[in-house]
Amino acid sequence: MVAWHFIGSAGGIIGWVWFLIIVLALVGTGIFKTNAITDNSTSRDNTIHTLCGSIVILTFPIAASLVAGNLVQSPFWASYKAYVILFTILNWLSMIGFFASIIWSRKKDPSAGRVGPKVLLGWPNRIMAVIYNVWVIMLAVCVIQMMK
Repeated sequence: MVAWHFIGSAGGIIGWVWFLIIVLALVGTGIFKTNAITDNSTSRDNTIHTLCGSIVILTFPIAASLVAGNLVQSPFWASYKAYVILFTILNWLSMIGFFASIIWSRKKDPSAGRVGPKVLLGWPNRIMAVIYNVWVIMLAVCVIQMMK
C-alpha cells in the first residue's frame, strides 16, 4: 500500500500495525457468531466475537488518529489534510455517539439492563462501523488520487 511510505514516525508505525490487528479482529467478528441480544448464555464463539468487536470499536479511532496525525505532517498529504482530519474526527464522534446511545437508553429505562432489546445498541453500532469504513475508503481514495 502506498500509504506505508508515509508512516515516518513511531506513532505512524504503531497506527499501521494496530490496523493490522484491527483487521484480524474484524475477521474474528465475522467468523465467530454472537449470541442473540436476549440470550445470556455463554459460548466460546460469543466470547471471541465480543472480544474482537471490542478491539475494533474501542481502538479504531485511536489507530486512525495515530495514522492521521502522521499523514497530515507529510507534504504529500497537504491537499488531503482537511479530509483526513475531518474523517478522523467523525470516527471519534461515531464512537462517542455509540456509547452515548447506550447511556441514553439505560437512563431512559433503568430496567433495560446492560444489553437487550430496550438498549439502543444495533443501529448506532452499524452507523459507527460504516463511518469507520468510510475513513478507510477516504484514505484509499486519497492514495488513488495521489497516484494519478
